Parts: sequence; C-alpha cells; structure tokens
Amino acid sequence: MNDPMAIQLYQTAMKSVVDSETYEKSSKSKLSAFRSICGILENQFVKVTSCILTDPKCAAKYAKNGQAYCAHLKRKYEDIATDDS
Repeated sequence: MNDPMAIQLYQTAMKSVVDSETYEKSSKSKLSAFRSICGILENQFVKVTSCILTDPKCAAKYAKNGQAYCAHLKRKYEDIATDDS
C-alpha cells in the first residue's frame, strides 16, 4: 500500500479506533458506522483496481465517486465537530 491517501486514511482509522481509551469510550453505533464507511471505501478501491487496466475511464469514474464520498463525509463530520464546539 503505497498510496499516501490510503495510508493517511488507515493511520487516522487506527488512531481513532485502536487507542484503548478511545476504543472503550466509543459506542457500538459509532464503530458500526466506521465499519460501514471502511467497507464502502474498500469496495470502491476494489472497483478501481479491477478495471484500471481494461477500462481506465471507468476506473477514473469509480475513483471520482470515492473522492466525492470522502469529501461528503469530511464536510459532514466537520459540521458535527463545529456544532459540538
């Protein structure tokens, strides 16, 4: 895994979930949502890698969809964090 974005995503996920104090305080619904997000992103990467050589335009479309999904979640969680401040 050499993709800087994937590495950053993984490191952020590990920092959020593996830290024992954070893990103990996390509710099951938060972990379930996080699992769901990871599953969706994993599926998006599978789609991209499965067609990148045979249909680069399709791979680009899948990558852009994944990017849009991540941007949507980022805005959503930034709004939540701002409201909590």
